[in-house]
Amino acid sequence: MEVIIGLVILIIVFVLYEKRFLRKRKAILFKHKKTPKKFRASYKLYDGFDYYHFRLQKGKTVTIHYDVSVEKGYLKMEWKDAENSFFQQEFYQDEKGSFTIVTNRRLHSLRLEGIHTKGGCNVTIEHPA
Repeated sequence: MEVIIGLVILIIVFVLYEKRFLRKRKAILFKHKKTPKKFRASYKLYDGFDYYHFRLQKGKTVTIHYDVSVEKGYLKMEWKDAENSFFQQEFYQDEKGSFTIVTNRRLHSLRLEGIHTKGGCNVTIEHPA
């Protein structure tokens, strides 16, 4: 019985490791600046993930602009609220773009995940006039 429990625990740990829940965050020369409407980051090596939270007005149309620079590795970016993921993309090279959402909640998150990444990103939130 103890062997079965040990195997189940080992399988759970393996799955969590493969899904990147048990890995350490590694960031070398990681600099970031966050304001209510902007986020900017640059890094020599980024391996792990972070969440950055933004408060937006509920029920408004908002455009999020991004400018991603990838010199090495790749960067995953996701924009979400508590229930929905509005945007998710992996970047293997430099890319600019934007997407528009209608906010259902006030709190939104930007999730960045770097996989042996070198580069940076800029995110700007644009509210309609």
